[in-house]
Amino acid sequence: MRLYLVRHGDALTGDLDPARPLSDEGRRQVAVLASFLAGQGLPVARVYHSGKLRARQTAEALAAAVAPGAAPEELAGLSPNDPVEDLLPRLSDWTDDSLIAGHLPHLSNLATRLLAGRAVPAGMRFEASAAACLQRDGEGGWSLLWFVDPQLLPRP
Repeated sequence: MRLYLVRHGDALTGDLDPARPLSDEGRRQVAVLASFLAGQGLPVARVYHSGKLRARQTAEALAAAVAPGAAPEELAGLSPNDPVEDLLPRLSDWTDDSLIAGHLPHLSNLATRLLAGRAVPAGMRFEASAAACLQRDGEGGWSLLWFVDPQLLPRP
């Protein structure tokens, strides 16, 4: 089972819009990432998001690119400061390749907890629209297959 972790695109500040939707730059970032991921032929069955507008918008764009026909689903426990320990038991039951559109520090905490087996103070750094692919082996261990820094992707 593969787990794709994606940080939402750049969002407006709370001063500009309390709902914090994606900014124009954030929508562009997500579109570039979606195009790149679609070109990789990822077999994503489910797409989850925290319910925050910026994560939902990111999940919708990515689902359209890598999981056509799959409606993004809000999943409790994916907000920025939610403890990852609440998500771990659910993850162990997942069998389909899945994508989570989320936030910092949650994504960093989740990735390092899965990969290192414990919390790591300076975990993986997810810039806006960064993506990581983790794979679970037969014994429940996780490994990092790849990481995409959005600054390395070609700009349209």
